[in-house]
Amino acid sequence: MVDQAVLKDYVWDSVKETFETMIALPVERVDGDAELEAAQSMICVITFKGRLEGSFSACCAKACAEKIGKAMLMLGPDDSLSEAESCDAFGEVVNMLIGGFKSRVSEIAPDIQISIPSVFEGLDIQPKPRTGASKIDVATTVDGMPMMVAVTYKSQE
Repeated sequence: MVDQAVLKDYVWDSVKETFETMIALPVERVDGDAELEAAQSMICVITFKGRLEGSFSACCAKACAEKIGKAMLMLGPDDSLSEAESCDAFGEVVNMLIGGFKSRVSEIAPDIQISIPSVFEGLDIQPKPRTGASKIDVATTVDGMPMMVAVTYKSQE
């Protein structure tokens, strides 16, 4: 049986480590849910399979995703990113997040294989778990802006 509290800690530890080592923006864990505004949002989803099967995602306002992308690319606040560059950078950050999660969860599921990131933009977008799947949400703020990191999964044991 997979302990949801342990998985939630793995997600947070991955987020914290990635932002501390790769992205020069403060990140904090929020109790409860992050209040994502009904504004233009970006979501990046990476699927995984193995003993655990599901998806890993991060969702935030487009402005937050752009800020994260600029920080990852070491650009200044006045530098611009094209939409494609912003999507690529956000996707790469979420790829780093799932990499940290995958290394932490390897004791439970050593055989996880991950897909490439898919980034979408839209209004009020949120990941939805498929039938029979469990969902873990980790609410965070990135430089004061809300970002939700979620894992939906089924155990294949």
